Amino acid sequence: MVPAITDTVWYVSARARDAGRDTRRLADSLEYGMVVSRVRSNGDPLTHSVNTIAVDSVRLSARAFTAAIRARVRGSVGDSLAVLMVHGFGTSLHEAWDYATQAHVRSRSQATWVVFCWPSNGSGVVWRRPDQILTRAYREDSAAAFASRASFSSATQELLAAIGGAHLLVVSHSMGAQLVGETIATDRELRAALAADPLRALAFFAPDVNAAHFNDVVLPAVAPFARRVVVYVASDDRMLALSRAINSSERAGLGHGTPRQISGVSCNSMRGQK
Repeated sequence: MVPAITDTVWYVSARARDAGRDTRRLADSLEYGMVVSRVRSNGDPLTHSVNTIAVDSVRLSARAFTAAIRARVRGSVGDSLAVLMVHGFGTSLHEAWDYATQAHVRSRSQATWVVFCWPSNGSGVVWRRPDQILTRAYREDSAAAFASRASFSSATQELLAAIGGAHLLVVSHSMGAQLVGETIATDRELRAALAADPLRALAFFAPDVNAAHFNDVVLPAVAPFARRVVVYVASDDRMLALSRAINSSERAGLGHGTPRQISGVSCNSMRGQK
């Protein structure tokens, strides 16, 4: 067994708190912080399971947060890069921390990882009728992603101001692509900031977005604001298959919803993850 290591990820949360506990409500202001986790793998983290336990978390002011990210990126011996990860459907605050930590470890990169946490349902959601569990939770999360656009825009603009677009990679997964894609496509302030200072790269992993809308509207709208845009699609992602049934529309992240050829956009295939 590979010895346990300590790993740190940073976060920006749009989730409101109630008596110190995070909720599914959209906060009036963003929360900033860092999380230290104990990480253990049974082998190579690319091919074996990765287990994480958060051992400490610290809340920071916006100024302290951006100063810390700037110092880490400028002082990096390896990748002078920050990765802003946006999670997908059914993810609690602690799950978002965990997923970001696992992704950081699996990437085997020295880049600084930041997770943007929007108020999705998280695990363990129970409704009155079993057949409504997924459908209602999904639609509530989709509405929460839509409502979080201004918060994501603010967080991204703060990171742009702190480290510059050439040092920022934005990665969205599943329903997180709805939030990222629509924000960059429509938010005037963010588009102005990105026009002056484009992202290093923008990546969509298994985007849970209507395929026609993603291909015809989102990708052309976001492509000018990143030096590189990459879309990863899957052929057997079960959550996307369920989303297709709920929405009665093809999803861009499924293999047969492969984006059309657009200048500056590359598409790659991957195995399903859920």
